[in-house]
Formats: sequence, structure tokens, C-alpha cells
Amino acid sequence: MEGMVQDHEKRIYILEENQKETNDAVRLIQKENQENRNSILKLENSVLTANREQREIMERANKEQKDILEKANKEQKEVMDTLLKSVLDTNRQVYTSTEQEKKRQHSLRELNAKNMWQLALMVSSTGGLLYGLFYLVIHLLSQ
Repeated sequence: MEGMVQDHEKRIYILEENQKETNDAVRLIQKENQENRNSILKLENSVLTANREQREIMERANKEQKDILEKANKEQKEVMDTLLKSVLDTNRQVYTSTEQEKKRQHSLRELNAKNMWQLALMVSSTGGLLYGLFYLVIHLLSQ
């Protein structure tokens, strides 16, 4: 009987040793898992930091480009406004000048009188009647 007890205690001792080795292996695996988690967190943090920095750089570049475009648009608008004002002032001076308007009216009257005399001479000359009719038809069609 004592042999059985000794054998039984030997088996218990072996099992306890195996259990101790298993517990040590589990602790080692848990420690490695924790180290892996820590490494992953460090990597995640470094990637997030790099992404944040990259985003800030891109936002600054976009803001600079926007500012440049707004400045260029403002300058272009000012130039276009100046050009438009100049053209309008020039046109206003040309068309509001009473002296120039009088000259234009006089030139139109002279041209009208000249055309009437040419028409009268053409009508009174040989074949002038046909020419006058053609002229009248063409003139009416062109209006």
C-alpha cells in the first residue's frame, strides 16, 4: 500500500510540475500579447500623429492657395472695374457731347441730301427710271 501512495504522490508531483510549466507558458504568452498590444498602440499613435501632421500641412497649403486665388480674383475684379469704368466714361463723353452730336446730325443731313440728289439725277437720266426702281427695291429689302 505504501508503494501505491508513493506512486500516487509521484504522479501528483509530476502533475504539479507540469501545471507550473503550463502556468509559466501562459504567463509568457500573456506578457508577449501585452507587449504586442503596446507595440500596436505605439504604431497606431505614430500613424495618427503622422496623419494629423499631414492633414495640417494640406490644410495650410489649401488655405494659402485659397488666399492667393482670392487675392488674384480681387485684383482682376479691380482691373476689370477700372477698365469698364474707363470704357463707360469714354462712351459717355463721346455720346453726351452736344457739339459732337450736332456734328453727327449735320453729317447725316448732308449725306441724306447728297443721296437724294444722286437719286434724282439717276432717275432723270437715260435708264435712270429702271435704276431708280431697282435701287428702291434693294433699299427696301435691305432694311
